[in-house]
Amino acid sequence: MKNAGLLLLLVIYLPATAQNYVDILRLHYNNTPPVAFDSGPGETQIQEMGVDITLPIKFNDKTALLTGFFGERINLLPDPFLGSDIQLYSALLKIGINQKHKNNWTGTYMLLPKLSSDMTNINDKDVQMGAYLLLTKEKRPELKYRMGLYANTELFSPFLVPILGMWYQSANKKLCLDLSLPIFGNIDYRLHRVLSTGLTFNAFVRSYYMNSSGPLRPSEHYVMKSTNETLLYLQFYLTKNLLLQTKAGFTIGRYYRIYDLGDKVDFGLSAFKFGDNRTPLNEDLRDGLMFQVRLVYRFHLPEPQQDTPKN
Repeated sequence: MKNAGLLLLLVIYLPATAQNYVDILRLHYNNTPPVAFDSGPGETQIQEMGVDITLPIKFNDKTALLTGFFGERINLLPDPFLGSDIQLYSALLKIGINQKHKNNWTGTYMLLPKLSSDMTNINDKDVQMGAYLLLTKEKRPELKYRMGLYANTELFSPFLVPILGMWYQSANKKLCLDLSLPIFGNIDYRLHRVLSTGLTFNAFVRSYYMNSSGPLRPSEHYVMKSTNETLLYLQFYLTKNLLLQTKAGFTIGRYYRIYDLGDKVDFGLSAFKFGDNRTPLNEDLRDGLMFQVRLVYRFHLPEPQQDTPKN
């Protein structure tokens, strides 16, 4: 049977997400047109490209192994006096399980080891270790609540983000609300069989090690990326499984700050940095427009059979 082998792997992919599909492959390209620095001369263009792969493997009716990979490359000039662009890279492995629990609860538990740096001379400072926990309660098939925690060993400090959210789909299946705040939010409305539109929000905090042999030599540094992105989009269903997303929006509070490697904070909790007496070594960027194109390969799962109503 066509796709039978793939279906065997994916049939219980992430019940906590409440989705009836799996995005196996995502390719994206982001472009920020030339934007000025807050003070000082010059401007920079920011280009980002990445790949996101997810491959769940079924153990039994309650447990699935979650595997995958995420990689990205960012090109920008973080300071007008630096002279040339820098490249920042991430390479992340997804390793975890999805477990169905009692009373309509499901849990997703993942380790997220990664390399995050300029990749000029890889050593232990390029390595970060992340973890992700998400618990989901199904109230009804069209309504689920979420709570969880994301943690990572960022270069500026240990970093934690509590997560609260929900997933809701309207009775006619045209409107879908998908929230995991403060990290992600998406509102999607189906206009046609082959077209939907919506609004998406992403908030990122990441850090990248800059080797002493790189463009900021002779000292070791790290770059801290922080941005809030609000984007309107159109989503085109090219085929049943292939989607093209075109997005345009604005960044809020974006910066790529360079710090000495030893310049850290005590602790990071979501948007709060405790004991932050750091001194940035470069100019901040102004907020500006942002455009994204994303290609998605989506595998649709069979509709679940409904047994008894859930409380």
